[in-house]
Amino acid sequence: MSKLSMNSSMQPANRKELFLRACRGEALPRGPVWMMRQAGRYLPEYRELRAKHAFLEVCKTPELAVEVSLQPFRRLGVDAIIVFSDILIVAEAMGLPLELGDAGPNLPSPVRSSADVAKLKQFDPETETRFLMDALRILSREAGPLSPYLDLPPLLGHLPATWSKAAPEKASQP
Repeated sequence: MSKLSMNSSMQPANRKELFLRACRGEALPRGPVWMMRQAGRYLPEYRELRAKHAFLEVCKTPELAVEVSLQPFRRLGVDAIIVFSDILIVAEAMGLPLELGDAGPNLPSPVRSSADVAKLKQFDPETETRFLMDALRILSREAGPLSPYLDLPPLLGHLPATWSKAAPEKASQP
């Protein structure tokens, strides 16, 4: 039997409750909907912003990252907001040079050996990725209890798991 149900007694009170109930595997009248940042590329407001700013500039400028994060929510009323960033921001913070353009990621010095892994540094997110922490704080204000949105959306981020982080690094190899 599907966990999705049309029973109105199971209707979540708001977007956040819908998302959290889905995470717990509870019965829902519908599944929550959100857009990863890649899916927002078709939005005219995203294309307009990107015509003026490079991809990494958008990732590293909190106000721009917040704007792009909110665009699908404002236009489509999705159930959650995904913070605009890139998983390779972490690789850069760990000491890997990163080039990220419209053609995709390029790591000029990819991790190829255990010696390369040993060279990676631990980092303080408030220092090396402060721009991301600032974007999260702004989004929390925009979508949190003091926001103008009555039906508060969850704020989601994404982190590079070992495979998703390693795959682009391996792909950079000649």
